[in-house]
Amino acid sequence: MEIDQLKCIIADDEKPAREILEKHVQKIPYLKLTGQCANAMDALIQIRAQKPDLVFLDIQMPGLSGMELISLLPEPRPKIIIVTGDPQFAIEGFNSQVTDYILKPISFERFARAVLKAYGELRHQVSGQSEPQPETKYANNQKINVEEDDYLLVRDSKRLVRIDIEKIQVVEAMKDYLKIYWSNGVTVLHQTMTRIEEKLPGQVFLRVHRSFIVSRKIIAEINGSEMILTTGKVIPIGSTYRDNILRGLGDNIL
Repeated sequence: MEIDQLKCIIADDEKPAREILEKHVQKIPYLKLTGQCANAMDALIQIRAQKPDLVFLDIQMPGLSGMELISLLPEPRPKIIIVTGDPQFAIEGFNSQVTDYILKPISFERFARAVLKAYGELRHQVSGQSEPQPETKYANNQKINVEEDDYLLVRDSKRLVRIDIEKIQVVEAMKDYLKIYWSNGVTVLHQTMTRIEEKLPGQVFLRVHRSFIVSRKIIAEINGSEMILTTGKVIPIGSTYRDNILRGLGDNIL
């Protein structure tokens, strides 16, 4: 089942930001703008009344904040794309299960990437189909390749640390925390394995154990119930993940 149209609402107290978002929406044929709001309370009313598929949401608004609005949304809630000028809120959005976040100023390419991600999630949710290829077509029939985000912003103490996805080697779960091993060292964050697995591209990373995600680039050897990495680290292979590993490495197995 295909999704022909996504109803969307813009909620931002800055008029110039709303105007930019509206112009971007008009360039994507399957987006239908059904409302604009300058504060979160109006957005909440419109969301409950119109039941949009997608909301472009600013965080810092007078009265109720965007994050507070998210906590009040009824289920099933629309896909949320945070639009903010402060990267600090990117992590809050990550923890609130939003689809994506866009840092202002809002480029069309970044906007389109976020929309495509929301479209893929909704398509999968409605019909169980896999997400579309990273390409989309706009009103002028011009095609633009849209790739996955190539970095994560991770809270480390009171800082936000940028981690390039290509530099990530292993993610290890430790109760309520994750350890990300990457070329610059090790970063610990409070997050779930499921959530970070959603953020990492499946063509690069494999879930090999309930506590481990590994970059395919550094797999040196698979020996029974163990995986040996080019770094020398030995990772256990979970019995329930064997088929997933074989499927993931299928084209490279002789």
